Amino acid sequence: MAEQRARNVRAVIKEEEDFGVELADVTGAQRIRTTASPGLKQSRGQVRSEERRDDGWRAPGRLGQKTVGGGLNGEISLGGFWNTLLSAAVRADWVAEYLITEADVTSITTTTDKIIASAGSFLTENVRVGDVLRLANHATAANNDKNLQVLAISANGRELTFPAGSLTANAVADTDFDITVLRKLSSGTEPVSKSFQIEQYLRDLDGGELFLGCRLSQLRITGGPDQMARYESTWVGKERVIIAEGTGPFFTDPTVTTGKALVFDDSVLRLNGVAVSTITAFDLTFNVDTSGIGVVASQTTPGVYDDDAAITGTISIVRDSLDSLTDWDNETEFEMFLLFEEPGVAPKNTMGMFFGNVMILDVDAQFMGASGSGPQVETRQIEIRPKVAADGYDASPVTILTNAT
Repeated sequence: MAEQRARNVRAVIKEEEDFGVELADVTGAQRIRTTASPGLKQSRGQVRSEERRDDGWRAPGRLGQKTVGGGLNGEISLGGFWNTLLSAAVRADWVAEYLITEADVTSITTTTDKIIASAGSFLTENVRVGDVLRLANHATAANNDKNLQVLAISANGRELTFPAGSLTANAVADTDFDITVLRKLSSGTEPVSKSFQIEQYLRDLDGGELFLGCRLSQLRITGGPDQMARYESTWVGKERVIIAEGTGPFFTDPTVTTGKALVFDDSVLRLNGVAVSTITAFDLTFNVDTSGIGVVASQTTPGVYDDDAAITGTISIVRDSLDSLTDWDNETEFEMFLLFEEPGVAPKNTMGMFFGNVMILDVDAQFMGASGSGPQVETRQIEIRPKVAADGYDASPVTILTNAT
């Protein structure tokens, strides 16, 4: 008889076609790259009997409603399952990358922080603040294959502004170039609710559990110096199916990403377009109010219902001014850009995240610091709010860009 080892397991995910209905197509699933995790589990309500027995013992009860919940954690690597988790957290579908060429804007010139079109409009081509672009076939080779995060767009839509020093200046009009706008995720006018089936496969037993009707209720991103970028995902589901020993796995040949895990040391965080190099910790959580409901004549909830969503977090930063206190008092809104890149040669795999309406909810700093020495670190509690529709901006709390599929 085989004994199941704790590490010899895997988690696999696939989006459902019909809520809570076991998938017939067992191909096309994605492996979730995990670290030590609690996993998903089924729980049962305990129904107590009120009968009074002559022998003084409690009357036998029953088991009631089934509920599914739990979490899977890991390190962030681009593409595959990570794109699936982000799509579930934002409740939207990815928009494919697309090209802008000389046919759209005639020609471009560059400064050290701008791409300037001679005609047309990048706004008309659906470029927005926070988007990540890549130049190719540009006359100045040094400008090609860079991940360029758009910080601003001019009113006429012909000038894109990037972080200072992103480009090499070339004032000669280039009429043969490609600008790729990376694939994009942002919320629309209505949420796109997604449900999934998650298999927890036990290799030694060749069996496991298949959880149906799972919706993401929380996705947390954390990191700091000398740390991997980590995620924690929390799920609420409808029910569990047992995969009998010797009959697994349920999903065959799931795809698995092979990219290196991201580290915060390779990231850039910009507040209102200015890079901040004194951040000591970062924590961001996508929350979706998600729950089931008990009903008569069934042991499972008829649905898993997602309601309002919110994005909150904290940024710990070395204190070098009291501006954050003023911004807090004045309820000042600001923009936040986060850009990750994998190591390697250009073009580097990347993920950009843009939050267009951020506000500080609290500022806390120990008066003498944790140890009474070194710099004073303040922790800013933040909330990301929906962005009001405006020229050059998506009407979304968050825009996520990546080249990874």
